[in-house]
Amino acid sequence: MKHYLLIALCLLFLSNIHAQEKKIPAYKYKHMLSAEEENLKLKSSLRFTKTNPPNGSARSIAEWEPMSGVVIAYPFGIPLPLIKALASNDTLMTLVSSSSDEQTVRSIYANNGVNLKSCKFVIANTDSYWTRDYSPLFMVDANKELGIVDFIYNRPRPNDNTIPEKMAAYLNVPIYGMNVVHTGGNYMTDGMGAAASTTIVHTESKEQGFSNADVDKAMLDYLGISKHYVLEDPNNTYIDHIDCWGKFLDVDKILIRKVPSSHAQYNALEAMASYWKAQVSSWGNTYQVFRVNTPNNEPYTNSLILNGKVFVPLKGNANDNAALEVYRNAMPGYDVQGFVSSQWLSTDALHCRTHEIADKNMLEILHKPLFGEVLLPRSIAIKAEITPLSKKGLYSDSLFVFYRFNDGDWKRSNLIKTKGNIYQANVPMNGNNAEIDYYIQATDSTGRTETHPYIGKYDPHTFMVGKNVNPYLSLSYTNIDYNDIEETEVNFSVSNQNEKAIVIEDILTENLGFAQVNYENEMIFPYTLEANTEISMDIRYLMETNSNLNDHSIDTLKIMTNDSTYNVILKLNKNDTTFEKVMPLWGSKITPNPFTDFIDIDINFSETEKLLSIQVVNSIGQLVENLPVSQAYGNNYIYQWHPQKQLVPGLYFILVKTDTRFKSYKILKI
Repeated sequence: MKHYLLIALCLLFLSNIHAQEKKIPAYKYKHMLSAEEENLKLKSSLRFTKTNPPNGSARSIAEWEPMSGVVIAYPFGIPLPLIKALASNDTLMTLVSSSSDEQTVRSIYANNGVNLKSCKFVIANTDSYWTRDYSPLFMVDANKELGIVDFIYNRPRPNDNTIPEKMAAYLNVPIYGMNVVHTGGNYMTDGMGAAASTTIVHTESKEQGFSNADVDKAMLDYLGISKHYVLEDPNNTYIDHIDCWGKFLDVDKILIRKVPSSHAQYNALEAMASYWKAQVSSWGNTYQVFRVNTPNNEPYTNSLILNGKVFVPLKGNANDNAALEVYRNAMPGYDVQGFVSSQWLSTDALHCRTHEIADKNMLEILHKPLFGEVLLPRSIAIKAEITPLSKKGLYSDSLFVFYRFNDGDWKRSNLIKTKGNIYQANVPMNGNNAEIDYYIQATDSTGRTETHPYIGKYDPHTFMVGKNVNPYLSLSYTNIDYNDIEETEVNFSVSNQNEKAIVIEDILTENLGFAQVNYENEMIFPYTLEANTEISMDIRYLMETNSNLNDHSIDTLKIMTNDSTYNVILKLNKNDTTFEKVMPLWGSKITPNPFTDFIDIDINFSETEKLLSIQVVNSIGQLVENLPVSQAYGNNYIYQWHPQKQLVPGLYFILVKTDTRFKSYKILKI
């Protein structure tokens, strides 16, 4: 009996060894296209169903947002120590081709200390283990429900191509088919409407009959991507996947690989890093660019972010520790773990072989943070949209803004519901020239607690307060030359005479009555005006300036920056032409405009003014609503207006009166 038992144990041991060694040779395809695949026609070899996009606006989900787990495929493309780490706290979904394979994998996991309680299995045939490439993209629709977006997979691999459909069925979420030829390794998003890919998303889609405009429109309709960065691949490799050289680490952070000056891709990678330093993030500030040294083409950017952890592929050489330190410096508070493997390639590593799975019951916190420098009010309003996708509700006594002054002790202020899913907390100020850190924390009735930013107090939002600390613009113009026949034109300059950049969100004329703005160089907004630089424009009067013109013609040039709105009043007649420069004239943000349900009002007065009233009237001057003057904090008025009664679509005005001035703002209800 003992003899038979020993034989059985030996056979079981050999079976496990064999199972662990069952790797990619069992597969037909490689990461790059094989010669056989090159001859296949993409459309005829794949099953893809285009659907209508989700109703209303969608929001793509970033990699650092709350996830329910991660998906990998068997045979494995990742080492077992990494599999063990992935299953330590999060759900590990493994794709297996049969129930027999499932039992084999369960045995492997048990023998290697993998937490089987965290493991789920989906029986699905696959052609490869590159789950990043063929798994779906995740988004939240306008009803705050999770959905997945399928695309035309750019590899003619029919088994891999069925995985989005099977994952949708397993997760019980809707699936949307987007007519774009794509691959997950060539897609990264900030969760705020921006995404980046290399140009193969355009070139391969064009081969299937979709123009660049078609691709960008589909990305907007299905994923809510309004800012789509489509970039030449600086690596210049066969794969052209963005995760081989770059990675979003947060809404305003990006990691770019770095190589020695003797490297063939040095110039292209340096140009890419400079490009991102000049771009404006979805939060309105310029990107923080972090560089990781990859002299031997190490795949350090090909990492996975998962629920507060970062899993980084390592090569076992002298550059590994420095790479991990780059991540720790860029992502304080995250648990950064490295995994050495001979399987990692410069064009195919850890990120390529894993894919996070969004939490369909996530607690979503959306917030555009304060940053830079703001004028000192009595208090500052912090607003956030907080939604439990579980539909289970929030604990109202567990919604806070935590804040501190100059690295002092953390304090907290309660978030109070204003309307819908919008919450606001007022943070009192305690003096000039203070650095303020803050983060938002919420808990729902399922027990989920989330923070914004995701890592909370370890990497909080930061801004400065103090008197006269706002960056400002300087305006100048040349003398106006009159001509009774031709249009009059004046050159106008906007200078940034500060030590920091200013983001100009737009320049336009308010009334579009008689002035037209022409830029010296092509400008794309938002435009970053660097410190101690200027831009020039011509203002052309679209009318003749003749002696019969007795009355002033008036227009307003509006220069909208990330901290204020600068208004330049243009007056013109034959004898008296002036530019009245108001710097700024009640810096204001009235957004969104046009609006549907609510409108955010943010107005800065001068320090000597006192707010007397603020009203909303309709287009014929009838009072709609008096807004609370109590929302004025010093020289700052912050209020989110939700109309008390149903408004018919049309034009309305916000009337603001102080003890010295009066101003009206046009708003449009749609």
